[in-house]
Amino acid sequence: MDRQALSRLAARQKGAVVEFAQDILLAVESGGAILGGRVPYDDDGFDRIVTAPGRTDRSLLIQPKGALTLQRGRSFEFRVPLWKLPSDPSNYFAALFPMKDTAPWVADDFWFVPGRALLAGSSRSKARVIRVPRVPDPSNRWERFRIPRAHLARAYARALRLKAPPARARARSTLSETAQAFVIETALKLHLTMGTAGALQTWDPFVDRQGLDASVNFSGSPVFLGLQPKGAFGPGPDGLIQVHVARSTFQPAPFAFLVILEFNPSTLTLGEFAWFIPTLAIAKRVARSRDTLVFKVSPNPKSTKDNFLPWRYPTAQLPGVVATALAALADDPHLRRVPCRPHEVASAGRSILGPRFSKVADDPTRLAQLLHQAVLASKGRSGHRRRPRAFK
Repeated sequence: MDRQALSRLAARQKGAVVEFAQDILLAVESGGAILGGRVPYDDDGFDRIVTAPGRTDRSLLIQPKGALTLQRGRSFEFRVPLWKLPSDPSNYFAALFPMKDTAPWVADDFWFVPGRALLAGSSRSKARVIRVPRVPDPSNRWERFRIPRAHLARAYARALRLKAPPARARARSTLSETAQAFVIETALKLHLTMGTAGALQTWDPFVDRQGLDASVNFSGSPVFLGLQPKGAFGPGPDGLIQVHVARSTFQPAPFAFLVILEFNPSTLTLGEFAWFIPTLAIAKRVARSRDTLVFKVSPNPKSTKDNFLPWRYPTAQLPGVVATALAALADDPHLRRVPCRPHEVASAGRSILGPRFSKVADDPTRLAQLLHQAVLASKGRSGHRRRPRAFK
């Protein structure tokens, strides 16, 4: 994805991307010792509360900010509304992240600016404009707050007045299964948002009774798909990625999908392949299980041990696949099956976009943008419904 595509993100999406990226960094870098919590609204000027349960009762109020482009080719610019800062800014910090167009979506350095430094020499009635150079510059007043991205957890621990967490390799053992699930779910949301330049938007159900940890739709469209993200921090001893699906929360539906991902904690990126499996395809297997069913998939391109190869895609193509499946459902809500196998997805894409599909099939961002436009355009047409298609 290019920088022009990034600029299409809505303001709220830009904010969500930065917040999600910070959440992943904090979880992985701290090994789960330091936790971030979302604030539903930021009337007090912060979107995250950071704590270290069991180690301190102190918390940090964090306002993550992102910058997409360089100003005049030299510096990143951030705006922090000072009137929103709490009356006591001692535990308030602005975390300023230049953004990238590839995972982990934020640059190698960030700026961690305390509230008191933000207020120094400025009025609370104004927005503080912070300009920081792309390369280190000792003459810049904000240079002292520049921190390597890899030291994020250390900086947060220091602000919590804790000893820096011991240096540890980013390994599977540093995070609980619940924490790993959080990272994988968040990474999927980031991947779908950034991989479609904001054409897709994700959101969480308030109550998860169907096992759908996330939902996705086109901005402006009421049609959605339910997603159940699962995955692991790398393959097991047998070379396979193992995931668990609980029977108690599994509710198969035509619009619901199991999405299996591999997350690489050393690079903070997703693995080479992703699996986009309709829940109806595994309904009988889950129903026969006593409690939790174990699924195994192979990240090896030459493997024959993977029973879910019909639904395996290069991870880079996943945003386009999800967008095409969603567009097909929006185009014809009477579909008996949502397209999810490669030939089904290609057929649906050609049906909606015509000759343009072949030109953008290998460009998930452009594909999703065109599908988004087609979905919104179809809302304004009356009496033009295609005949229902049944994908086999």
